[in-house]
Amino acid sequence: WVEVVPASEALDPAAWAARMGEDVAALFAPMVTSIAGIRYPIAEIGALARPENTLFVVDAAQAVGQGPVAVEALGCDALVATTRKWVRGPRETGLYWLNERASAMTGLHVVPSDMNAALRLGQGVAIRAVEVPNRGLTEAFRAAALDLGLESLSRNTGAVTLRIGHDHAPAVRAALEAAEIMVKWPDPIADEPESEVTLADGALLRISPHVYNTANEIEQVAIAIKGGLV
Repeated sequence: WVEVVPASEALDPAAWAARMGEDVAALFAPMVTSIAGIRYPIAEIGALARPENTLFVVDAAQAVGQGPVAVEALGCDALVATTRKWVRGPRETGLYWLNERASAMTGLHVVPSDMNAALRLGQGVAIRAVEVPNRGLTEAFRAAALDLGLESLSRNTGAVTLRIGHDHAPAVRAALEAAEIMVKWPDPIADEPESEVTLADGALLRISPHVYNTANEIEQVAIAIKGGLV
């Protein structure tokens, strides 16, 4: 069986400790959530005493590339991440790390027999060239959005997630597409099914300013959104 730690308790290490019995095979937690950018206290959860047969697995898809991720300091047994997000690597590439205990318990030593050499080369280049995203661009866009009457749902991540009223969402989407601006319209049911975020009060729009973006590009995003809100 699978028990989901409620969002109201998930950031409290004591809530994880209370659920950690001898029958628990594994704990799974994200470092940073996709929509709201909530940072989980991974190191604190990893430091909790747990049964010898209980693995702690961390999803770092939204964390790797935003800043240092030192697996040894997290107290986890396994960590997985995609490299197409903040690392800006090719799609269909990812990373995983297992400690000796996890390897022994799971028997996992994954080496694909049909590995794509071009994707691995692209992934390697992206990893070696990775830079921490320019949070100045993120804050600039967040401020521009606030000037438009839009408040960001995300605070602790380089991405900015905005709530767009259902009446304006189609026009904003059309304006961004006309300007050839790539954004994401998250669906909590698919992206974070256990979160408390819903689409009841409006659509969600997320942009992820990166080191390859410029202040002018961020300004153009704000202009396009403003055009759709008029």
